[in-house]
Amino acid sequence: MHAQGKTNTLPAREAMQRKFELQVDPNGELPPDVLAKRVEHAKKAYFQGLALKSATARRKARELLEQAAAADAELADGAA
Repeated sequence: MHAQGKTNTLPAREAMQRKFELQVDPNGELPPDVLAKRVEHAKKAYFQGLALKSATARRKARELLEQAAAADAELADGAA
């Protein structure tokens, strides 16, 4: 779809931008340059949080897979 130009992510990007603007300046009192800087910091913190959650989930999944493999190996050793 992206290659064919059939997607339009602009409304979603604008909504996310507005969400961060309201988060850092709910009363609309900040000058545009200060608002832009704070929005960038809020976005960076948000995406770093997502990255941390992702890394934590991947690490936990890897640990569970390793535990399952160890349990399978132990069962195989006991059956032999």
